[in-house]
Amino acid sequence: MSKIKSMLSPMNDLIFKKIFGSSMNKDIIVSFLSSILDIPNEEYESLTLLDTNTRIRRKKGKYGILDLKIKTKSGMLINIEMQVYPMEGMAQKILFYVSSMVIEQLGKKQNYTEIKKVISIAILNYNMYPDRKGYLRKHLIYDVTNNKPCNEYVESYIIELLKLPKKSDGTLLYYWLKFLISTKKEEFEMLKEKDPNIKSAVLLLEELSEDDEIRRLAEIEDMARRDEYDRIRTASRKGEEKGFRKGRKEGIEIGEAKGIIVGRQEGEAVGILKGKLDTAASLLKLGMTVEQIAELTKLTVDQIREFIKKQN
Repeated sequence: MSKIKSMLSPMNDLIFKKIFGSSMNKDIIVSFLSSILDIPNEEYESLTLLDTNTRIRRKKGKYGILDLKIKTKSGMLINIEMQVYPMEGMAQKILFYVSSMVIEQLGKKQNYTEIKKVISIAILNYNMYPDRKGYLRKHLIYDVTNNKPCNEYVESYIIELLKLPKKSDGTLLYYWLKFLISTKKEEFEMLKEKDPNIKSAVLLLEELSEDDEIRRLAEIEDMARRDEYDRIRTASRKGEEKGFRKGRKEGIEIGEAKGIIVGRQEGEAVGILKGKLDTAASLLKLGMTVEQIAELTKLTVDQIREFIKKQN
């Protein structure tokens, strides 16, 4: 352990795949899944990794989702997604994935009785539901009238890592999520004592962290994320500056008729607002939520929603 300069992040796309996306690490995968899901143990007796390649999407500036698809003994399909950056429309994305897993089972037969349960697990490094407590939530198709689940074939689990409490709640899932977000050697050492399979994952992470080529590739992934983040921040700053200059000029022109001083003040105010709205438009295209844009631009949520309504 002392030879390792620093531990690589388990949330890095490449590292996540090496740990959870290899058939050689079945015990690790089973332990992680069983800490989240409530399915019979025999389902884990035969696991097939259907999609072991990390797919990174960068369309319209959205830094992508990691996909890992697993088939259980009875044919259940489980999709694991790691979303590092905030994404507008994540709920629809999850719906798309579970729908796709249902449709792909039918093929040309169209025999609906052959459909097996599909499960989506979304691990998010941001708060999808800022106003809701708890870091794990389970979504089902529900009969609201009778307050009962009405379809056993679709389940969706959402994990919000930022809501993980500092103090342990004693669950295996808590320690697995601590494994994902940990960065310090001493944190990983502590986790070794919590569960044999987490210990195996930590030992594997240590091996990966000692591999120069793996470290190089992981750093390339991390650099891409940082570049994307910097691009968003730069777009935000430039949008405000551009809007400020344009608005100030317009304000001064109006101010020549009403008074240079008043016009300048109004122009600056209009420019700042316009700049913030230009920034908001850019960030919406990048997939950020209204709440996140409000925090970044200092606009109110109502201002942003009114702006969106006018654009539509």
